[in-house]
Amino acid sequence: MRLSKAATFLALPLLAAATGADAQTKPVQPQAAAQAVIASQRGAGAFTQYMAKFQSFLSNIVGAQNPLGGADGDSSSSSSSSSAKAAGAGKKKVMAEPKPIATLTLEGWRDALYAPVKENATVAEEWLVLVSGGNKTCYGRCTALDTAFNVSALDLANLPSPSVRHLHLGRLDCDAQPILCNVWSANPGSLWSLSLLPAPAPVEIHTRSFNLSLAAPTPTAQDIVTAYLARADPEVDEKAEIPTRRRWHRFENEGWLHPFDGKLAKLGLSVPVAYFFYGLNAVPTWVLMLVVSFVSRTLINRRLAPSTQPGAPASSRRS
Repeated sequence: MRLSKAATFLALPLLAAATGADAQTKPVQPQAAAQAVIASQRGAGAFTQYMAKFQSFLSNIVGAQNPLGGADGDSSSSSSSSSAKAAGAGKKKVMAEPKPIATLTLEGWRDALYAPVKENATVAEEWLVLVSGGNKTCYGRCTALDTAFNVSALDLANLPSPSVRHLHLGRLDCDAQPILCNVWSANPGSLWSLSLLPAPAPVEIHTRSFNLSLAAPTPTAQDIVTAYLARADPEVDEKAEIPTRRRWHRFENEGWLHPFDGKLAKLGLSVPVAYFFYGLNAVPTWVLMLVVSFVSRTLINRRLAPSTQPGAPASSRRS
């Protein structure tokens, strides 16, 4: 066992006493020798007790400097308990990442919507698309709805429903993409639900509008989550007391304006017609009124002019 400096200093008095006893040793008589032997035995016993106490003292010092017994056990137990807590925390529910929100454009909106659809898939990929706008098309009232939709991306990703795996989010800005909004016949402040299977399977579309009037409550992320849940379970709207006109409505596939299966889309005329209506909306109202006024006056004059000409020769004959 290695001794520290403190042990060396404590042992110096013992070494000095032993040296002094050797220096004072002289030839003695037998009786004196016997007494010396007895005294030396007593001294040896006292020295043994002293050494035992000294070793106990040293063991306490060494144990305090380098704990090997209970301290290691305590540290190991504490580390094991902390690791157990960490493992328990790991078993708790892990928050999923917010779902990405795709921005739809006129050039690539079909490719973006069909990107997650796999060939020969039997489960439809569902898109939840917010039709929004700015000051031009939404008059600045879609800001709160945009914020609520961004926040709902995290809430929708952490829903326990297994259908969330096939859910995708998108946004259509009518200020930035006015032609695409005309192709879809979409109004700002509405939510679109699209269920897509591999083409040429029909696309099922449902639309839902929000009340963006100044007197209406501000839309929240919970409103978006409620709308998504109501798509699969209409009773959610009934429990939330949503008005009928604000609930989901099916977009008829047989109509002219369906962006996928409508007659205009099948004939390839949806984009030209969208440009026409966009240009018509871009013309000021007073210009349209002037054009209508001039056209109507021209038609009336042409209709009245032939009726006055035959009467002229008759009047001249009478004169």
